[in-house]
Amino acid sequence: MRNATVGIMDEYDKNLLKNLFYYFNKKRNIYWIDIHHLKIIKYGKDLHVDCHLTIPWYFITIKKANEEVNNLTKLTKKNFGSKVELYVHVDTCSKNHCIFCFNKLCQVIHNIFQKKSFGIY
Repeated sequence: MRNATVGIMDEYDKNLLKNLFYYFNKKRNIYWIDIHHLKIIKYGKDLHVDCHLTIPWYFITIKKANEEVNNLTKLTKKNFGSKVELYVHVDTCSKNHCIFCFNKLCQVIHNIFQKKSFGIY
Protein backbone atom coordinates (compact mmCIF):
# COMPACT_ATOMS: atom_id res chain seq x y z
CA MET A 1 0.00 0.00 0.00
CA ARG A 2 2.80 2.42 0.90
CA ASN A 3 4.50 2.05 -2.50
CA ALA A 4 1.21 2.74 -4.24
CA THR A 5 0.62 6.02 -2.38
CA VAL A 6 4.19 7.38 -2.53
CA GLY A 7 3.84 8.30 -6.21
CA ILE A 8 0.59 10.14 -5.60
CA MET A 9 1.74 12.05 -2.52
CA ASP A 10 4.80 13.88 -4.00
CA GLU A 11 7.17 12.00 -1.69
CA TYR A 12 10.66 11.86 -3.07
CA ASP A 13 12.79 8.75 -3.40
CA LYS A 14 16.05 9.70 -1.70
CA ASN A 15 17.90 6.61 -2.97
CA LEU A 16 16.84 7.27 -6.55
CA LEU A 17 18.05 10.88 -6.30
CA LYS A 18 21.36 9.78 -4.78
CA ASN A 19 21.85 7.20 -7.53
CA LEU A 20 21.06 9.72 -10.25
CA PHE A 21 23.43 12.35 -8.82
CA TYR A 22 26.13 9.71 -8.27
CA TYR A 23 25.85 8.69 -11.91
CA PHE A 24 25.83 12.30 -13.17
CA ASN A 25 28.95 13.03 -11.14
CA LYS A 26 30.70 9.85 -12.25
CA LYS A 27 30.05 10.55 -15.94
CA ARG A 28 30.16 14.36 -15.76
CA ASN A 29 31.66 16.10 -18.74
CA ILE A 30 33.54 19.40 -18.53
CA TYR A 31 30.72 21.35 -20.17
CA TRP A 32 28.10 20.39 -17.55
CA ILE A 33 28.66 23.18 -15.08
CA ASP A 34 25.58 22.54 -12.96
CA ILE A 35 22.45 20.40 -12.87
CA HIS A 36 19.69 21.92 -10.78
CA HIS A 37 15.89 22.03 -10.37
CA LEU A 38 15.97 18.25 -10.72
CA LYS A 39 12.61 16.51 -10.45
CA ILE A 40 11.92 12.81 -10.81
CA ILE A 41 8.43 11.39 -11.17
CA LYS A 42 7.82 7.64 -11.20
CA TYR A 43 4.92 6.30 -13.25
CA GLY A 44 4.99 2.61 -12.40
CA LYS A 45 8.33 1.44 -13.77
CA ASP A 46 8.78 4.54 -15.96
CA LEU A 47 10.76 7.57 -14.84
CA HIS A 48 10.20 11.16 -15.90
CA VAL A 49 13.26 13.32 -15.16
CA ASP A 50 13.15 17.08 -15.50
CA CYS A 51 16.18 19.29 -14.85
CA HIS A 52 18.12 22.39 -15.79
CA LEU A 53 21.60 21.96 -17.24
CA THR A 54 24.02 24.89 -17.04
CA ILE A 55 26.51 24.98 -19.90
CA PRO A 56 29.12 27.59 -20.93
CA TRP A 57 27.65 30.83 -22.22
CA TYR A 58 30.05 30.76 -25.15
CA PHE A 59 28.23 27.76 -26.70
CA ILE A 60 26.71 30.11 -29.22
CA THR A 61 24.92 27.47 -31.25
CA ILE A 62 21.78 25.59 -30.44
CA LYS A 63 23.42 22.58 -32.07
CA LYS A 64 26.18 22.41 -29.43
CA ALA A 65 23.68 22.87 -26.58
CA ASN A 66 21.55 20.05 -28.05
CA GLU A 67 24.61 17.81 -28.26
CA GLU A 68 25.13 18.19 -24.52
CA VAL A 69 21.45 17.49 -23.80
CA ASN A 70 21.67 14.37 -26.01
CA ASN A 71 24.83 13.25 -24.18
CA LEU A 72 23.07 13.62 -20.82
CA THR A 73 19.99 11.78 -22.14
CA LYS A 74 22.03 8.85 -23.51
CA LEU A 75 23.95 8.47 -20.26
CA THR A 76 20.77 8.57 -18.19
CA LYS A 77 19.03 5.95 -20.34
CA LYS A 78 22.15 3.77 -20.30
CA ASN A 79 22.13 3.67 -16.50
CA PHE A 80 18.39 3.76 -15.73
CA GLY A 81 17.01 1.98 -18.79
CA SER A 82 15.04 3.04 -21.82
CA LYS A 83 11.91 3.73 -19.76
CA VAL A 84 13.28 7.17 -18.86
CA GLU A 85 11.93 10.39 -20.29
CA LEU A 86 14.42 13.21 -19.78
CA TYR A 87 13.42 16.84 -20.24
CA VAL A 88 16.28 19.30 -20.00
CA HIS A 89 16.12 23.07 -19.89
CA VAL A 90 19.45 24.62 -20.88
CA ASP A 91 20.82 27.58 -18.92
CA THR A 92 24.00 29.47 -19.73
CA CYS A 93 26.59 30.13 -17.08
CA SER A 94 27.40 33.45 -15.45
CA LYS A 95 30.32 34.64 -13.31
CA ASN A 96 28.72 32.97 -10.28
CA HIS A 97 28.95 29.52 -11.87
CA CYS A 98 32.76 29.48 -12.12
CA ILE A 99 32.99 27.94 -8.65
CA PHE A 100 31.23 24.81 -10.01
CA CYS A 101 33.10 24.64 -13.32
CA PHE A 102 36.19 22.48 -13.67
CA ASN A 103 36.77 23.25 -17.36
CA LYS A 104 40.43 24.28 -17.40
CA LEU A 105 40.13 25.25 -21.06
CA CYS A 106 37.72 28.09 -20.28
CA GLN A 107 39.12 31.45 -21.36
CA VAL A 108 36.79 33.57 -19.21
CA ILE A 109 37.18 32.25 -15.65
CA HIS A 110 35.95 34.83 -13.12
CA ASN A 111 36.06 32.85 -9.86
CA ILE A 112 38.15 29.98 -8.53
CA PHE A 113 36.73 26.47 -8.87
CA GLN A 114 35.47 25.20 -5.49
CA LYS A 115 32.99 22.34 -5.93
CA LYS A 116 32.72 19.59 -8.51
CA SER A 117 29.78 17.46 -7.48
CA PHE A 118 26.12 17.77 -8.36
CA GLY A 119 23.72 16.78 -5.65
CA ILE A 120 21.54 17.62 -2.75
CA TYR A 121 23.26 20.34 -0.75
